[in-house]
Amino acid sequence: MYKWIRRGTAAVLVCSALLWGLNLWYGVSLPDRYYVSQGDDLVLTQRAVVAVENGSQEQAVMSSTRPQNQTLSLFGIMPIKTVAVQECEDLTVIPSGEAFGVKMFSQGAVVVGFSPVVTADGTQEPYLNCDIQEGDIICKVNEKEVTRNEEISYLIRESGGKPMELTLQREDGEHTVTLTPVLSSTDGTYKSGLWIRDSAAGIGTITFLNGDTGTFAGLGHPITDADTGTILPVESGEVCPVTIHSITKGTAGEPGELDGVFASNIPLGEILLNNQTGVYGTLTGMDLDGMEPVELGYKQEVEPGSATILCALTDAEPQEYDIEICSVSMAGEDDTKNLVIKVTDPDLLDKTGGIVQGMSGTPILQNGKLVGAVTHVFVNDPTMGYGIFAETMMEYLEDLDTDTE
Repeated sequence: MYKWIRRGTAAVLVCSALLWGLNLWYGVSLPDRYYVSQGDDLVLTQRAVVAVENGSQEQAVMSSTRPQNQTLSLFGIMPIKTVAVQECEDLTVIPSGEAFGVKMFSQGAVVVGFSPVVTADGTQEPYLNCDIQEGDIICKVNEKEVTRNEEISYLIRESGGKPMELTLQREDGEHTVTLTPVLSSTDGTYKSGLWIRDSAAGIGTITFLNGDTGTFAGLGHPITDADTGTILPVESGEVCPVTIHSITKGTAGEPGELDGVFASNIPLGEILLNNQTGVYGTLTGMDLDGMEPVELGYKQEVEPGSATILCALTDAEPQEYDIEICSVSMAGEDDTKNLVIKVTDPDLLDKTGGIVQGMSGTPILQNGKLVGAVTHVFVNDPTMGYGIFAETMMEYLEDLDTDTE
């Protein structure tokens, strides 16, 4: 009898530990805020999690400006945490899947490397001991705002070897340093030894458009400097039409690529924002006729299972291809990696080998709704990649629409 009591007690302890572990995991992995359509209740894809309204019926009224607090609980018994649930109008967007070209100048110039300067007194490194790092963005020289390589190079050449005050922007804020150029014996000009860059160009995919405002969201990840990985702040940028002339298929260890060229110097629109979740701006040169809007799917509606992506691999209209959403992460440090997806469509696998560079921003659709965008490919398995929630991108686009009104 004692033996059975011990076994029963052990089983209860194990079950309790599992429940508490699951409860803690949901507490970390589930977001603190949800959006729902007007009149709808919060319904979660996690079957074990139940949402319960807090407070009286009068306190439980939601609006577009006042969210309602609800408690998430495990099996309706064990409280997990309190979340804000905000009611919104149904949002519709136009999924695109069109490839586009990006030309962008940054607000300042990015330090991408260093090189010693040959002088009459030997090799010198004027950048040493003045706290300049790769990835720093030079935004001012002697209190004068600068945005181009040429401006900075000119001011250094004309410095006469006098100390220069550089204002740098980096992740932890603004820094001011002093750098003294040296006279190069190679060409007789003053140099700093800094390698800097102020622009970027490439090909990506437009995720969706707001037909009412003419704005767009694309890429699903930031435009960064190729050498330092620094997110480039937008000083000016253009969206350009591209022609895809071939596809380099992806293989394990070698990501593929959409090979294309800018088709025209006439821009389709303007880039106004470049951040961790993508690029955002206005489109004035794209014909929206025949492009059907769909509902935006909220993050809690996305679940593992069948889905499609919409992309144009040539100059033809975008087509839907089958994928599988393998996992969904509701919260995390990297908003660009909420979804793990796998390409299952034989036609797409035959053409590209899976996900290739240039497909960043490709819309992900599930149950007739736009739920996300492709962001990255797994280097060792090009059939798989990451995706971002469309809801996240829409939040930034709405902020941009508000700022430009």
